[in-house]
Amino acid sequence: MNTFKAIYWPFLKKIIINTLVVIAFAGLTQGRLKIDHPIYGFFGALLITILFTLIRPLLLVTVIITIFSFGLFSLLVRALLVYLVSYLLSPHFELVSFWTAIGLVIAIKLFNFIFNTNERTIIIKTFKNK
Repeated sequence: MNTFKAIYWPFLKKIIINTLVVIAFAGLTQGRLKIDHPIYGFFGALLITILFTLIRPLLLVTVIITIFSFGLFSLLVRALLVYLVSYLLSPHFELVSFWTAIGLVIAIKLFNFIFNTNERTIIIKTFKNK
């Protein structure tokens, strides 16, 4: 049970949050993100979560570029990944513009930051104990 909670639960939680964000973003943007059915919203969020997880080590290597660009490089790479997901699921999951991809990335990162409070409290407690 501890293995599931430590390894799989954060990834599962991100998939659930990203699915809800993608579906809500599609409804709020009035056609800028077109999803035929909510299951395609889930597939899109699943691919986005997997790609964000795989690209994270690359973004840690390019931390100098990210610092000098004030985080815009990371935002650009993630928006390109969302655009790639839109290309892969093209007839059922479509983005109208690149700015819509940037908005979706900002929404995903914002909600993941808000709902992942457990991981931050563990880090804060670790630093307070030392």
